[in-house]
Formats: sequence, C-alpha cells, structure tokens
Amino acid sequence: MSVASVWRAAILAASLFAGLAGCDYWDRTAKVNEETEAHYIDGVTAKKLQDYEGAISDFENALKANPNSGAAHRELALLYDHSKNRHLRALYHYERFSELRTNEVNQLIRDRMFHCRVMVARENFETLERTQVRSEVEELRKKLLDAQTKAELFQRELASARALSNQVEVLQQKLGQSTALVTQLQSQLENQAQALSVANSKSQTTYPPSDPSSVPLPNPSTPRGSGSPTFDSGNPQRPNARLPSGSETGAKWSTPNRSGSTQRSSAKATPATGIVYKRTHRVQSGETLSYIGKRYGVSLAALRSANPRLDPNRIKPGVILNLPDR
Repeated sequence: MSVASVWRAAILAASLFAGLAGCDYWDRTAKVNEETEAHYIDGVTAKKLQDYEGAISDFENALKANPNSGAAHRELALLYDHSKNRHLRALYHYERFSELRTNEVNQLIRDRMFHCRVMVARENFETLERTQVRSEVEELRKKLLDAQTKAELFQRELASARALSNQVEVLQQKLGQSTALVTQLQSQLENQAQALSVANSKSQTTYPPSDPSSVPLPNPSTPRGSGSPTFDSGNPQRPNARLPSGSETGAKWSTPNRSGSTQRSSAKATPATGIVYKRTHRVQSGETLSYIGKRYGVSLAALRSANPRLDPNRIKPGVILNLPDR
C-alpha cells in the first residue's frame, strides 16, 4: 500500500468521525435551545406551582415559537394525560414527541400512549352510547306525548259518557214515574169497570119465558092505538112501531105469515135503545158470549151492541140475551 493511499484513508475516517460528532452536537444544541426557550421555562415554573392551566398555555406558546419542540410536546402530553384527562389531546402530543424524539421513547411513554388510545375508544363508545340513549329518550318522549293526548281524548269521551249516563238516569226516573202513573190509572179503570159491572148487574132485569099459549093472538081488525099490535096491509109480518101496553120489554105475539097462518115469535125492546129484537137466548152454564154469537151466526160486536148493559166477562146462567138479525 502506498503512503498516499494511507493518507486518503486516514482523512476519510477523520471526516466521518467529525460528521458524526457534529450531528450529535447539533442534536444536543437543539435540545438545549428548546428547554431554554422563554415560554418553555415559564411553563416548567407554572407546572411546579401546580398552575396547570398556566403551564399548558405557556407550552402551547412554546410550540407556536418552535412547532418541532419535542420537549414542549412531552410536557403537554403529560399534562393532558394526568392533570386534565383529555386523552385525545395527550395522545396527539405523545405521537408528536415520538416522531421528534424517537430515541427517547421508553416503555413508560408507550404504556401511556396505549392507555390514551383505550380511553379515547371508550369515550367514543360512551359518546355513541349517549347518542343512542338520547335518541331512545326522544322516542320515549314522543310516545309519552302520544299517550297523554290519547288520555285527554279518553277523558273527554268519559265525560261525555257520564253526561249521557246522567241523562239516561233522568229518563229512567221519568219512565218509572210514568209507569207508576199508568199503573195507577189502570187500577182506577179496573175499579170503575168493576163498579160499572156491579151497577149493571143490579140494574139489569131478567124476564122469565112466558107460556106462548097464554099470550093472546093479536086481532088484525083492532084499530091502531088501542093497545094491541097492528100490521101494515103491505107487509103483514111487520108490526107498527107501537107495541101493546106492558110489552116493551119482552112481550110475545103472533104474526101472520104470507100463507095466512100465524108464526109465534118473541120480541124484546132494549131499555137503552128502544129497539125491538125478535130473538132471545137464555144463557146456560158454561156458555160465553163468543160461543153464543157463533151458534146464532151473530158477531160479537153486534151482541154487545144489542146488550149494552151486559158485562161480556161476567155472563151468569139464566140471563136472557137479545139476538140481533144476521
């Protein structure tokens, strides 16, 4: 090896050593400059005095003066992590410090960074959970408002139903009063009907059947108004309206028929109307007014009209009924 080659190798080694020594020098010089910056010194002082708000403000100002101040990032990370529990801010400054001072990142810094990440995730989850809870609370509030609205409507309907119930009770009371009045009137009417029936039974006169042979035959030549029935020449079967004396209520007489012979019939004048009925019927035991009408082919209304004083519900055996013409 020549002398020149030796000298070149020595010079290259010296230059490389000088460069490495110079980088370390500049790093130490930059670190010293960061820690001697005025705002950084004020922050350290405030931190010692436990004025954490003032310390954070001073370190933030130090970053404004030198954004690459690893020392300021380290102090802010520690303050946000331990004093303020602002884990997201602390994680940011931990990461910036790790980028600027890689060789100074130890296990403690890594553990704090991991803790901050866990806390940030938990806070985000809690924020999300709070948001979900808030939305559920809003939904429940809406449902509560709907339920209150429905309850108010139900109360109004209930009030209306109660008012209608009161009206129904009033109407029921009036109906009860009307029913009692109707019952009273029916009782009075029944009493009056019974009294009228008793009066009719007392005032009604029954006539026993007379022997037809004992009744004298009328004389057609007898002049009118002499007390015996007379007949029209045009209709010898119809007597004049005037009856013999004493025969207005059940007398019997004989009338000549078209062949010249006489047919004995009975006639009875109703006291209320003065109408003479040719046929009568004596009521037998067990007979009713309806049965008698069917037997003689006479309607029930005609029988009642011919016997106005007779109570159709109280027909006694032996009573003589007037039978109108069919």
